[in-house]
Amino acid sequence: MQVQVLFFAHARDITGIGSLEVELKDRATICDLKNVLIRTYPDLGSIESKLAVALNEEYVVGEATLKNGDEVALIPPVSGG
Repeated sequence: MQVQVLFFAHARDITGIGSLEVELKDRATICDLKNVLIRTYPDLGSIESKLAVALNEEYVVGEATLKNGDEVALIPPVSGG
């Protein structure tokens, strides 16, 4: 199956891209997706525990199951004043 991944803020800086299509096995989870992405972009590991994840525009946790065509947004914490 394929999912669309959107990268924001520091995650976008690390990957150098705004979005990517990722091929995953059926019934993969958000955790599975993160593992694939960290293998490709090892520096994502430094912010992985801080990332908020939205699945089809709804915030989810790591064990959420993905399906073909899903859109996953990786959103690092925002700072500022």
